[in-house]
Amino acid sequence: MALIPSPLLREIVAADYELLDFLLRCQARARGRFVRLGTEIPIIRAWQAIPGVGPVVAARFCAYVKCPHRFAKKGKLSRYSRLGVTQSETGGKAIRRQHLDPSGCGALKDISNKAFRAALNCRGDNLIKRSYLPARWRARARRNTPASPPRERYWPSCGPCGGKARPTTITMM
Repeated sequence: MALIPSPLLREIVAADYELLDFLLRCQARARGRFVRLGTEIPIIRAWQAIPGVGPVVAARFCAYVKCPHRFAKKGKLSRYSRLGVTQSETGGKAIRRQHLDPSGCGALKDISNKAFRAALNCRGDNLIKRSYLPARWRARARRNTPASPPRERYWPSCGPCGGKARPTTITMM
């Protein structure tokens, strides 16, 4: 502030900094309320037990999916999350390589990716590290190329009327 020569400009910049400080305090209070609210909802608490999933990721998942039981099969939830593998065929012959299905909700794919990356980066041992890292090293040894992440994601399951929630594993094809 001392480097600003004009007192009027210093006053304007100081007012902007005061406003920024106020907004940061408001944001911190809102986040605290959001986290406290998440602790009251059983499915969000269950989601947070999964490595790499915090209150924001858990709440985003619950907001998009509501209840995973509305999907008849696990593969339908995977496809809705843009994590289902599809292959184009004509006459029983593949015309393209397998790829992730682009239809569905991209935000759920983002949530899954963030949870996966956070679980890999968190301290200590967890199920995602134990399954992904050995697969990655096996693939490198086999092909000398990096492995793609395992097609296994962790979703909570909930009862139709807010029953007890427990994390479950969905293995995709």
